[in-house]
Amino acid sequence: MNKLFISLIIMLTFGFSASNTFAEVEVSPLSSVTNAPSCENQIQVAVDGLVCDFCARALEKVFGKRDDVNAIQVDLNQGKVLIDTLPESNLDDTTITRLITDSGYNLVAIDKGCS
Repeated sequence: MNKLFISLIIMLTFGFSASNTFAEVEVSPLSSVTNAPSCENQIQVAVDGLVCDFCARALEKVFGKRDDVNAIQVDLNQGKVLIDTLPESNLDDTTITRLITDSGYNLVAIDKGCS
């Protein structure tokens, strides 16, 4: 929560120009992936604390650095993150939890694959 508070203060102090730095993330939203993702490669994560577009961009940047992530979509209204991984991905629950909590958010649940 402190990271979120500090991020919001920095964003307000320097204007909203910080959102421009996240525009260069090369992870595609799931809706623009040319091949429809297979549900076996999808991970749905329920996250508490997602309140603004800045939150979404922060998580997109964190997961976008990973070689095993094909695409990510953050739904602020439902507090969910949908991660499309590559078939050979080894993105485990421990890593997902660490990436989300290190970003300042609370992980509620992880659902993998088709349900």
